[in-house]
Amino acid sequence: MYAKESDLQVQVCNLLDLILPDNSIYHHSANEGAGNKVQFYRKLKRMGFKSGWPDLEIVTPDKPAIFLELKRPGNYATKNQKELHLRLKAAGAVVFICKSLNEVYTALKSVLELKKHAMVQAMLMHEETMLKDLFQLRKNKQQKENYWYEKARKKKMLSIS
Repeated sequence: MYAKESDLQVQVCNLLDLILPDNSIYHHSANEGAGNKVQFYRKLKRMGFKSGWPDLEIVTPDKPAIFLELKRPGNYATKNQKELHLRLKAAGAVVFICKSLNEVYTALKSVLELKKHAMVQAMLMHEETMLKDLFQLRKNKQQKENYWYEKARKKKMLSIS
């Protein structure tokens, strides 16, 4: 559905801007590097970087910290991420792994009283429509591939006989 995980994250940030309770804040710890990756990674480690840190942190009044790990459908948390998630939970944080806006909304709704906003339902419905369209496109592509495969197979069988 999303070409890149960062595309999902941008949409999640748009959603968070609409629904988080007053006096809440979210943050992404940018740990993507450029240039000499080994050197940059070492510098980040010295600066407190933790491998496997979730994509977004949410701090809201009178609630434990909430962390969102975002994944494209078909992708899963790494071993480092799972281990860090366990450490965060042991420290009292709430951690969710989400693959869509709807999953983020549902997860946050389970632990926070979210603001109501007219755009939220439209965003969730848009994502659902995109998902249905994507599945239909994949189905159509598979049907076309099957059609051409069968046609080629039949032609090959006729030429053999």
